[in-house]
Amino acid sequence: ACAMCMTLLAVGVGFGLTAVISAALGTEAPREIPVNSICAMIPFIVLGVGCDDMIVVLEFWDRSATLDLSAIEVPDHIQDKVLYRRMQDTLRESGSAIFLTSFTACLAFLTGVITDIPAVRAFCLCAMFAFFWNFVLNITFFPAMV
Repeated sequence: ACAMCMTLLAVGVGFGLTAVISAALGTEAPREIPVNSICAMIPFIVLGVGCDDMIVVLEFWDRSATLDLSAIEVPDHIQDKVLYRRMQDTLRESGSAIFLTSFTACLAFLTGVITDIPAVRAFCLCAMFAFFWNFVLNITFFPAMV
């Protein structure tokens, strides 16, 4: 991959992280949940898991270049059939790993919501929404950038 492509991908990842945090805060804003200082750790946690998910997608994308994908059905209205087959194979293979990491993280933070400590409850709720939106963006926005 060229250096310019990787630079644009990194800019897109930065935009994606900003979108994840904005969506998480926007999701909990109508519920009037207070955002406290420990919520400032959420971008770093989501960045770690989000980058891991992106590496998984890129790995399967690179791997799909060497596979014979001719058996994958492509609708007639799709112009670039090779790209379609590669992306379909990439998301089929990487989707389960991304789903499992996001689902278990959401479930873990959801269990933290039942605590009696308001600051921890707010942190866990915001982190749960952040991981949900991280999953959504990692299966929609990031593959579109690749």
